[in-house]
Amino acid sequence: MDLSGEGVNISNIWSGRGVPFGGSLIMMAVDIVVYGLLAYYLDSVIPSEYGIKRPPLFCFKLSFWFPKKTLQKIPLANGESSEHSLNNTDYTLDVEPVPREMRGREAIKIVDLYKTFQHCQKPEIKAVNGINLTIYEGHITAILGHNGAGKTTLFNILTGLTAPSAGTAYIFGHDVRDPNDMDAIRRMTGVCPQHDILFDNLSPREHLEFFAAVKGIHPSLIEFEVMKTLRDIDLTDKANSSSKHLSGGQKRKLSIGIAIIGDPKIVILDEPTAGVDPYSRRHMWSVLQNKRHGRVILLTTHFMDEADILADRKAVVSKGNIRCCGSSLFLKNKFGIGYHLTLVLEGHSKENAINKLVITHVPKAEKARRHGRELSFILPHNAVSNFASLFSAIEQEINNKSSKLGISSYGVSMTTLEEVFLHLERDEETEEDTVDNLSKKIVRNRALSRSLSLQNKSTSYQSLQNESNNALIQDAKAAGDFETCESPIKGIGLDSIECHPNWFQTLIALLRLRILRLRRDIKKLYVMIFLPLGLAVLGLFVNSMETGQLRTKSLVLNLTTYPSMPIAVHNGSDANVDDFLIQLLDLGVDVLDDYDGNFSSLLNIAPHMVAFNVNRFDYPDYSVTVLYNDTEQHSLPIAVNLINNALYRLLTGEMEISEKWNPIQVRSQPFQQTSSDFSLGMGTATFTMGMIFALIPVTLATDMVYDREIKAKNQLRVNGLSFSLYFISYFIVLAVIMAFICSVLLLLVLLFKTPSLSSWPALTTIGILILFYCPSSILFSTCVSYIFDKTDSAQSIMSNVATFLGWIPFLLVMILGGNVALILHIVCSLLNTMYLPYAIIYFVQRVDLACKSNFGCTELTLKNYMTIEIVVMFVGLILHIPFWFFILLIVDIKKNGGKARDIFKFRKKVVDDFTEDANEASDIGENEDQDVKAERQKVKNLMHNHIINPPVVMVENLHKEYIKSELRCTCCKSEEESETTKIAVKSLSLAVDAGEVFGLLGHNGAGKTTTMKIITAEEAPTRGRVSIGSKGAILTTHSMEEADALCSRVGIMVKGELRCLGSTQHLKNLYGAGYTLEMKLGGGDMTPTSDSGDRHDELREFISSLFPDAALQEIFADRLVFSVPQQSVPSLANCFKQLEKAKTELDIEEYSFSQTTLEQVFLKFAHESENDES
Repeated sequence: MDLSGEGVNISNIWSGRGVPFGGSLIMMAVDIVVYGLLAYYLDSVIPSEYGIKRPPLFCFKLSFWFPKKTLQKIPLANGESSEHSLNNTDYTLDVEPVPREMRGREAIKIVDLYKTFQHCQKPEIKAVNGINLTIYEGHITAILGHNGAGKTTLFNILTGLTAPSAGTAYIFGHDVRDPNDMDAIRRMTGVCPQHDILFDNLSPREHLEFFAAVKGIHPSLIEFEVMKTLRDIDLTDKANSSSKHLSGGQKRKLSIGIAIIGDPKIVILDEPTAGVDPYSRRHMWSVLQNKRHGRVILLTTHFMDEADILADRKAVVSKGNIRCCGSSLFLKNKFGIGYHLTLVLEGHSKENAINKLVITHVPKAEKARRHGRELSFILPHNAVSNFASLFSAIEQEINNKSSKLGISSYGVSMTTLEEVFLHLERDEETEEDTVDNLSKKIVRNRALSRSLSLQNKSTSYQSLQNESNNALIQDAKAAGDFETCESPIKGIGLDSIECHPNWFQTLIALLRLRILRLRRDIKKLYVMIFLPLGLAVLGLFVNSMETGQLRTKSLVLNLTTYPSMPIAVHNGSDANVDDFLIQLLDLGVDVLDDYDGNFSSLLNIAPHMVAFNVNRFDYPDYSVTVLYNDTEQHSLPIAVNLINNALYRLLTGEMEISEKWNPIQVRSQPFQQTSSDFSLGMGTATFTMGMIFALIPVTLATDMVYDREIKAKNQLRVNGLSFSLYFISYFIVLAVIMAFICSVLLLLVLLFKTPSLSSWPALTTIGILILFYCPSSILFSTCVSYIFDKTDSAQSIMSNVATFLGWIPFLLVMILGGNVALILHIVCSLLNTMYLPYAIIYFVQRVDLACKSNFGCTELTLKNYMTIEIVVMFVGLILHIPFWFFILLIVDIKKNGGKARDIFKFRKKVVDDFTEDANEASDIGENEDQDVKAERQKVKNLMHNHIINPPVVMVENLHKEYIKSELRCTCCKSEEESETTKIAVKSLSLAVDAGEVFGLLGHNGAGKTTTMKIITAEEAPTRGRVSIGSKGAILTTHSMEEADALCSRVGIMVKGELRCLGSTQHLKNLYGAGYTLEMKLGGGDMTPTSDSGDRHDELREFISSLFPDAALQEIFADRLVFSVPQQSVPSLANCFKQLEKAKTELDIEEYSFSQTTLEQVFLKFAHESENDES
């Protein structure tokens, strides 16, 4: 319609031949509906990894079109009897009945739930094995269990990500098996998955705004809900930062915020505080505690203190089933092992006498273990009344200087929920004393030995640890778990293993690793081997179709050239042209009588090769307009020849001349080809084979990007892998693959008998050039790979870049020709590695084509291939190898945090080879901790004075700043880009001695990870210097238990600055302020929250009378935490005596009295940081 000049409008959308335009629109609309419905149906019925699938005929059921309006009533659990119907009848008594007040508040009812997985011929795995559980509204319920116990699978079933194999669950009356009900469940549910699912380029504010809109919050309330949630998760200062710039703990906070925004009725949290520092973790506890009323909160966690404090009920899952369920008090009383009494002994202690002393006062006491100078006993719960007399006897022995028992101090701790969990795990599995289990027991036993020290605190921590390590190793050797080895490293309870660096063994291991990765990546093998060979076969096949013979035969142009295309003629004059038309008709021409002279009317006539419009015919004066179809290449000369022959026949009267014999003939003679002419066979072979050689190194280079993405390269480098071995292994594997493919290509060339490539001089030339191209392309691809940090980006961009750099210059060289093409070829050969594989194949074929066009050339020799074009490529390849190797050294050093000038330093650095800016530390605060200041001075002296045995790690004035651009909203609601500077590490100085385990603690964003990255050369510092050598260990952790058990010294970082430094006991004594008394009032787990102010007041009066200087530190629900100074505790025996008395009188459910823990020291600094920000 556009060609006719009318265009498409309402009046003509139904006109025209065939299917009208309006009909096409209707068909597209029908297609949209049909394919949309088909996609919905297939998505609903075809099984996939996620979601509940409907039956094939679901659309024919009434329940689909008319969903049920009434909810199914959740069956009541009379005394939790349903939870008792477990597979193992021994578990019947392990579920605590709920009080009467909770009846009728059932929110989630799980009934005989099963989920099994089976892959191929592997045995069936029962992830969920008949779970029965009732969860109540207004409660926080914790699902506990080891990894693989079935917790996440259970959550996936409740959220509709996985369909149950059998059984069901009712959530507020909705059945999880019913897809319609599942939609309703999802609308009332907020989920925090185990792994953060965030958009890298969206800020926390934008995340929350998006999910608020998805959850259906009214647009006018979205901003209020977002700001409230940002305050709840403590991310207001990071509201406009991209999520990719958040720390791991901050990402978990954002995931929790996404789950709780909009106040959903059901909140499901899968390990919500994993990776969150203790201070932020407690803040999140407060948020969840405040949101518990009127909704259901279901969580899993590996922090037993979190489950103990936060959850009203805890269900322990083991092997897909409920092992037990109840409150903390119920679980501790049923599965707890009692109190732990830990005695610190002197060198002349008498263990048998001590055993007799303890058993005399507590007959059922059991000896737990002997760990160096520590002797531990387990005291049963039912013997608490005897503790006071036992502690009095122990204190008398400590105070009696003539005592023969040799007790220097002691401590007591109560059963924790973690011990209950470990006890249940030991019941489930029989553990063998392997090396792995022994190491777990070391950490576990050290965690259980956290105790209170009363006197003689000058006992050497190092000597205690060394003796403990020796005792453990001796026990292990006696059990046959260790072979004879060297003595342990000082300060670390592990045997040293003598290592002899063996570069050949390392190289073999790396080659094996790369080969295994390639063998198990089917897609990459296809791209690297099978796809290139397929392209080669295609290119050689097309090339074989054109054997290289020059075409010399001419083409006769007449009507037989296009036999299927007719010719039309029209008399547009008033003259009589019958004789002329007769001549044309004899030649096979159609006469158009209905043509009205309008150009648009030709569109309604069937396609013709040419059309004649006779404008005037009064011979010898005549005028004929020829309209030709340009899709037929020779239509115009054929038309002119038709007119000439018609006129000839008209004038001569030779009417009997045959149609196929014309007096006047037209021939198309081919232009004489030269060696630079384009050939389809040459172009196809060049493109396919050149692309093979260009893409193979690029494909393998993505492996190096993957190594950097998962930090494998940095991990290998930190473990002693050299630069040369890492790249040699990579080059060997890539060279072998390229050699294999080249060999197969040569065989294919011989198989297809390609004349331009199969001669021995051509093969020799190609082989030599490819031999030098392989290392050049490998080095080039490796250098380019350093631009990328993500494997996906490298895979999608690098191949396109390689194709662009190679194919575009080659096309220009092939099309332009002459001196311009020669100059471009020389420039690209010297500068562009990816251009060379195309040029090699092309110019080798050109030599053969030039020989065929030269009648004096009968046989090609190697000398014929030494043209200027091929010699230039050879020179370019030789120059590329050292050039790209030098570039690789530079980019690798820069990527690992070094400077380009470091490449010229071939000798080992000494401490004086650092820049002077390491000494700049103008941002050090005046109130710096004395231990930190002493450490700074120590490091300074060590750095500038050569000593024989320096510390293994020395960090001096380490400083790191990040400058990033952010979009900020101005008052006029427009966005401006501004630069902000964040100090990640601030003038950090520390030294780690040989054999020492140093713990670096701090909240999320404190600078721990940045410090570790700089020490391992993963990032470059803004200023400062690091020296590393010998054996030592530095760890960062959020687990204060782990730091207390493993570390010789710890340092706490706040806002990139080291705030305190020393041993754990030193920090406890310096910042802990004595003891911590934690109490929980009775009834907290069994009844709804009520006003307990009077009970709190009464408890405070008792504590004030017992400990006059005690201060209330924290009130969390029905838990109270007091800080008790050292001088207020003259005797532990008297303290326990009074506390046991108050336990009965004041209805105290449980209490613990212990020295300040490392976590509380950490929280002290976190509170100070929070106050400073306020």
